[in-house]
Amino acid sequence: MNEELENRVEDRTAELKAAVSELEAFSRTVSHDLKSPLRALDVYASTLQEECGEMLSVEGRELLMDMRHQIGEMIQLVEHLLRYAVTSQAPL
Repeated sequence: MNEELENRVEDRTAELKAAVSELEAFSRTVSHDLKSPLRALDVYASTLQEECGEMLSVEGRELLMDMRHQIGEMIQLVEHLLRYAVTSQAPL
């Protein structure tokens, strides 16, 4: 009976390790996949701000600045996700 219980615990532990590994891989993939389009959006917004900023209304410039701020925050969140994926692999 103890041997059967130990086998079940080992099986469950292996399943849990596999699930954690998949989650870490997913976090890394999502982090990298999201960073590129966000950076591209920031470059586009920056270019628009530099080249057409004076043609925009005050409200338009404020919206563009807010958009760049929000993009920066999203990039930070993605970087935190990546940092979590890397940190969670470290031994306790």
